[in-house]
Amino acid sequence: MSAILGSVENLGKMLVSGRPVRARCEQCGAIKEFTTEDIEALAAKVGYRYSLIDRRCKCRLTPGCDGWNRFEYRQNVWWSMATETGRLNEMRREARQRERLREFIADYQSRSKR
Repeated sequence: MSAILGSVENLGKMLVSGRPVRARCEQCGAIKEFTTEDIEALAAKVGYRYSLIDRRCKCRLTPGCDGWNRFEYRQNVWWSMATETGRLNEMRREARQRERLREFIADYQSRSKR
């Protein structure tokens, strides 16, 4: 892990480093920059060792949006809080979802022909 990404390795380190962190929705584009109070509140729920690296959550930034929020930190510009391993896992998860959808469609089409 890079030294910079290490400064946002978990909620405790985010609070110590003071590095800006935000959530950005991949679908609607909404952005929420976290305050110290936001990070403290989250840490109170999940603990100071909880990490946002390689995490995503359903968008609650825009009502009705069904996109996913990804986390970013700022080091002159905004950088993704995803590792190469996390990106590969995400690609595999999306490939499995596409395969399940193809199987569902094929099953539906074969049943409708009967």
